[in-house]
Amino acid sequence: MSTTREDLTRKIKALLAKAGDDSVTEAEAASFLAKAQELMLQHCISEYDLGCYKPQDFKCCVLWRGKQVPKFSHMWVALLNTHLNVRVIEQRIQGGGKQFTMYGTHTNCEWAEYVFNFLIGKANQLWLTYRRYHPEAAEGDRGAYYCGLYQGIDEKLNEAKKPVGGCTALVVLNKDLDDGFREAFPNQQQSTHAVRIRSEDAKEQGVRDGRDINLSKPLPGRSHGQARISCV
Repeated sequence: MSTTREDLTRKIKALLAKAGDDSVTEAEAASFLAKAQELMLQHCISEYDLGCYKPQDFKCCVLWRGKQVPKFSHMWVALLNTHLNVRVIEQRIQGGGKQFTMYGTHTNCEWAEYVFNFLIGKANQLWLTYRRYHPEAAEGDRGAYYCGLYQGIDEKLNEAKKPVGGCTALVVLNKDLDDGFREAFPNQQQSTHAVRIRSEDAKEQGVRDGRDINLSKPLPGRSHGQARISCV
């Protein structure tokens, strides 16, 4: 007897429900989640296909607002847009300064905000460590190092969702997200930024350090207050 897509959907929903059940251990929850992700990859089933979200589950919120944008924060915005299933745009605000406005589900926006702030702090920490061991590095090399960090993290996240059985990603950006974003921000143009690479050595070290940063999304239904993010 062949398994239908509806059967697979029900099975995946059951596994996700078990992963979010507080009565199971973290190890059991991780096992249920891994199995659900395996099935989603194999059969090209996204979380939207599972009916996890409705239009009212999406929201707009301010990711960051201020007079001076954190250094190279547009790189982390690009990572959020590419990998965390949200849409972030850069806007000018009255009185000077800029604002990053984010659109997505409540859970994904919460997770993206956590990652954004983490990467701002972690990137600065890693850059200061790099300069401590490379006294010849100038402040002007920071852009190259940050580009390397971005590349390393991006490569690692892409490897985590390599094609399986012809499916190109675990979570397919559903048109609900893009349609809702366009409705909220009609005619909005994405900002572009250019970074001058002054040091290939700084960039290469940035790539290595970026690949050592682990971003693990919290298990569904569990607290997001202690997101499992680490730098090995």
